[in-house]
Order: sequence, then structure tokens, then C-alpha cells
Amino acid sequence: MSKYAAVGVDIGGTKIAFALVDEKGDVLIEERLATHVEFGPERIITRIAAMANSFVARSPVPVVGIGVGCPGHVESDSGMVRLAVHLDWYDVALREGIACQLREEIPVFVDNDVRALAHGESLYGAGKNIDNFVLLALGTGLGSAAVVNGEVVRGDHHFAMEIGHMALISNGRLCPCGREGCLDMYLSGTGMMAAVEEHKPAYPQSQLQNLPYITPHDVICAMKEDDPLAIAIRDEFIYWLTYATGWITGIYDPSRIILGGGLGLALAPQILDDVQRRLSEHTLLPINQQPQIVMAQVIDSAIGAASLALANYQLSAPSNPS
Repeated sequence: MSKYAAVGVDIGGTKIAFALVDEKGDVLIEERLATHVEFGPERIITRIAAMANSFVARSPVPVVGIGVGCPGHVESDSGMVRLAVHLDWYDVALREGIACQLREEIPVFVDNDVRALAHGESLYGAGKNIDNFVLLALGTGLGSAAVVNGEVVRGDHHFAMEIGHMALISNGRLCPCGREGCLDMYLSGTGMMAAVEEHKPAYPQSQLQNLPYITPHDVICAMKEDDPLAIAIRDEFIYWLTYATGWITGIYDPSRIILGGGLGLALAPQILDDVQRRLSEHTLLPINQQPQIVMAQVIDSAIGAASLALANYQLSAPSNPS
């Protein structure tokens, strides 16, 4: 039986996921709300606080904290969202805004959404009992987080591991951020769609040519049918993911690299074995010392957010609440 729980809130550009998660990582209650970015931060925060209050009231066990994962540049110590492009948020006091509307005095923890997922993997997933790992979350964009010696790396300005917009590819694709060759344009849904447009002329026989609007899901389905355009895109993904994981290995020397995010999990069966096999081409480590490349196990993003609060509680008050 559960002894305590935390509320997890994952804020996305289209939806906000809520989950009441117990100390074993099991979801007791979950709900979704449409984000409605057009409402603006104050109204969105009010809706988050109202749902959090509802979860606390319905919880069958004591709630020890509320964890919130938010995309963008997030300061975990101050609870400020400095910049969340997809939400159109600038300098939003997220933690304070939620905390002041709670009916009970419950601590609120805020972090970048991928760092929150890394907490979840560390507590309940592929990073459990692993001191050094890197999480790559492939979705519409590329998110990443690193755990070193058991601690999530944040950096001096809470900007560590923002590798999606590092321009590492010479004369590469133009990124919406204004740079050329960002990894985001090669290892994300946006990058996959850019690859489709780039490679389409060379594969007139592809079944994808007949679709009026192509999605990443269409490309992945076509990969399974050995469509030549989809295979070319898969091979490009393998190349750049191997490049990125080799670069990460040289910096962090992790024992695992965890591939998550909606796109990452969907692609994993098509690419992981090849990336693992080719990783040694990009590092100086012997084969038996290469990091394992594995799929994420914490699929529900709100579990990652709840882990922010659960991890803090377990560190600061290991005895159970009465």
C-alpha cells in the first residue's frame, strides 16, 4: 500500500499532464488539460494550481510535494521560467505563482522538463542505481539532461546540456534559432521533416511522395516497409545520433545513454542496435567500455515531474509522514 505521494505536472505546448505518483512510482490519479497558450501565464498557472489542489484533496495518502516540469530555460532554485519559447513565457515566477494558490502548505519544485524526466529515470527507470547517465529526449525538438555522480547537472545558469541548439554541423540546415547546423535540425521531429524535404527529390518511387502531408509517424511506418526515402532518413538519424552520443561519451563518460521522448521511443527499435554498434567509431573507449544505449522506461512525463518532489522528500525526510 502507498505511504505517500507527490503531484507531478508536465507543462507542454499543447497539453498539461497531471499525475499523483506514490513513492514506488505508481500513478494513483492522472488527468490532462489543454494548455491554451493564448490564455497567458497567469491564467495557466491558476488552472495548474486548481488541479493540484484537486489532486491533493483526492489523494488517499499524504502529499509531500508538487513537482513541475516546464520546457525552456528554467531556474530550479528560484522556480523562474526565464524563457519558454513554445509557451511564449518570459521571466515567469512559476513556483511562486502555484505555491501562493495552494490550499495547503506543500512544497513546490520546478525544473526543466527533460531534467525532471532524468529524475524519473533515476528513481524508477533506466537510470535507477546508475550514477552517470545521459537522457536524450527526441520530440518536436531535442532535449537532453545529464546525471553525473548521481546528481542532475544544471550548470551556473541552469543551462547545462542544452545541446539541441549547439551548432555542431558545418554548413548544416538553417535552424529557427537563426544558426546553421544545430543538432535539433537532425535529431527531432522538426529535423526529420527537414530531412524529408531535403531527400524527397532523390526518391520519386517512395510511397511517401503520395501523401499530401507527411508526419514523423508516416516516416517511421514507411521505415518498417523498407521504403527507400524512409530508409535514407533512418540512416541519417543513425549517423547523427551516433555522432551526438560519441560526443557526449567523450565529455561525460556515462555508463548509459537513455533515449526517450515520443519520437525517440518510436524510432528506437529501428536505430538503437546500429547506433550501439557504431558508437566505437566515435570514441577512444574499448568496445566493452562503451555506454549502453537503452530506451527510456518512464513514459509518463508527469511521473518525471513528480519525481522532483519525491526525490527531495526521500533525501530530506526518509521517514514516512504520519
